[in-house]
Amino acid sequence: VSVLSISQLCNEVASQFLSNTPHVPTIMQLTHQITTLLQHNPSPLLAQASQLYFQALLSPSQQDIINANTNLQQLLTN
Repeated sequence: VSVLSISQLCNEVASQFLSNTPHVPTIMQLTHQITTLLQHNPSPLLAQASQLYFQALLSPSQQDIINANTNLQQLLTN
């Protein structure tokens, strides 16, 4: 599983949430893709970071989303 592909999908999800008109079907599709990729890459740290990331997406604060995304990106690149 490419770390880059998970990272790109997460960025796409974040950009959907940060746009003025989030497209829920797109977000659900991207989330499903990320989840599927993570199931093939059983890293506890990665799973935890992505869980925090998805929790942040439910937050009204854009900064929470950005922080969680940054955290996930850092784990993916390490």
